[in-house]
Amino acid sequence: MRMAIPAPCAQRLEDRHFLGTFDYAFNFKRRYSQNATLYQMERQKRSAGTLIAGASIWNTRIRADSSLVPFALLDTFPSEARFTELRRWIVGTNIGYTHTFSFWKKGFINAAVVPGFSVQFLRLQNAEGVGTDHTTPGGSLAIRMGAGFNGDRWYTALTMNVLVHSGMASEAVQLSLMQAWARFAIGVRFPGPNWRWLEGLAL
Repeated sequence: MRMAIPAPCAQRLEDRHFLGTFDYAFNFKRRYSQNATLYQMERQKRSAGTLIAGASIWNTRIRADSSLVPFALLDTFPSEARFTELRRWIVGTNIGYTHTFSFWKKGFINAAVVPGFSVQFLRLQNAEGVGTDHTTPGGSLAIRMGAGFNGDRWYTALTMNVLVHSGMASEAVQLSLMQAWARFAIGVRFPGPNWRWLEGLAL
């Protein structure tokens, strides 16, 4: 009689991420509006695009009470992949292009592709508590797509963003991380107060 022995697996898993990005649209000849695409605070009446440059910083911590590699697959992964804790800082720069297609001066479709280069500082710790430090290069790719209607009285928009980073944790281990989110907005504009001093604040 044979009895199946369950493979050990992590009973506790902690996964924490902090991400900050900064992007600057060069907006040559003032033909492109970031506010019109992202927040509908302005209106872009003609199709236009621009270069985008920026920077990003990520902090990641993954911790478990046993190896993240399943027991049955231990032989197929290098020993460095059998870590129980990962701490990683990623600092990167990027440059890309975004374009907004305008329809009838109120409808729009926007797309952006922004590749980047990064340096990651990480520490891998195994089940015995032994840690190894690595500093390696990495690459990133940000993709944004959106569409909406920006009328005189009401507006609506749907924007989706995907940010992917990939880099080698060691000579034998590659780590990839993806963040994806979406924003849906619908709103109505009300006439504001006739306060002239707000014009100096661009409000």
